Amino acid sequence: MALSRLGHQRFQSHPRLRPVHHRAARRRPAAHPTRDQLIATGFHRCNVTTNEDGVIEEEVAAIYAKDRVDTTSAVWLGLTVGCATCHDHKFDPIKQTDFYSLAAFFRNTTQKTLDGNIFDPGPVITVRAKEDDALWSQLREEEQSVRAALETAEHTAQAGFENWLNNGAYRQTNIDRLDDSAVLSVDFAHSRNLASSKSATVEVARHGRAAAWVGELGLIELAGAPSITADNPFTLSLSFYLSEEKYGGPLISRTDPANKNRGWALSIDDQRPSFVITGEGNDKLGLRAEKPAAFRRGEWNHVAVTYDGSLTRAGIQLYVNSQPVPGETVANALPSLTGSVSNEAPLWIGAMDKSHLDGLGVSDLQVLNRVASE
Repeated sequence: MALSRLGHQRFQSHPRLRPVHHRAARRRPAAHPTRDQLIATGFHRCNVTTNEDGVIEEEVAAIYAKDRVDTTSAVWLGLTVGCATCHDHKFDPIKQTDFYSLAAFFRNTTQKTLDGNIFDPGPVITVRAKEDDALWSQLREEEQSVRAALETAEHTAQAGFENWLNNGAYRQTNIDRLDDSAVLSVDFAHSRNLASSKSATVEVARHGRAAAWVGELGLIELAGAPSITADNPFTLSLSFYLSEEKYGGPLISRTDPANKNRGWALSIDDQRPSFVITGEGNDKLGLRAEKPAAFRRGEWNHVAVTYDGSLTRAGIQLYVNSQPVPGETVANALPSLTGSVSNEAPLWIGAMDKSHLDGLGVSDLQVLNRVASE
């Protein structure tokens, strides 16, 4: 009993082990953390993650939190706290309530439970070189002035817009939306560049517009389609129609299966549009919508992708029904790409390699050799 009391008294009086209750310990983190502080949090991103089908996300999230508590305590406190996962030890400075209080802290991360099989699941930050700090600060100041000018323009432009709308001037507007940047514009109502090698059918005014419809064999080839390369900007734009029960598969592609699918493809996967560029050695650069898109089932929808030729994932932007959608890296894709993506393969509608999408209707197909604005 004497030893027990002595051990308890020593713990309570030890300055490093005594529980801390003073006010400073309860201060909230800084509202504007420094770059070094944000980088330091990357320590807690080194845990094992999963994207396996069938896992229970709540269970995996609890495992992540326990892993972070165990690792943080071992590395920064020099304590093994695993026992406190289940119960208290009489002389252990970490109680079970302390363990789960710390675990609750790590349950506040915005990191997704499933990592999508990508190498850098969010949240991530861009770390600039120190020699760019001055330029960064300058651009931030310029950004504030530009945003202020935009707000002013937004409020002062309304009167001119109302006048333009009321006097009917918009009826005389005649804008060539493609101008001389269009490298491909397919009018399916009068198209002569559809190859009939497999199953090409062109129907006019089905569901209200001229379109190419993928038949039972699921292959429509566009003969003589221009080549687009990964080091030049371009925009792909098309409208598509799918029945309510079908929402997944390739929309348009130009890939070479004999060369590890070098090329590019625009697809829908689980109601998420995705765009992938494949270079030499099957290296990929790609983006897919972060969340399922709000496609109108059984109606025409529009999807577009812009690419700025930078050979980086950041250069890709997806649009659904004219609205930009947040994107995430596709599985096994890289942040940047090297090598050519050019190939001699045909351009296919509703097909890629051995897969195809029956019942797909495509209309208003356009390829521009520039990044189209929103």
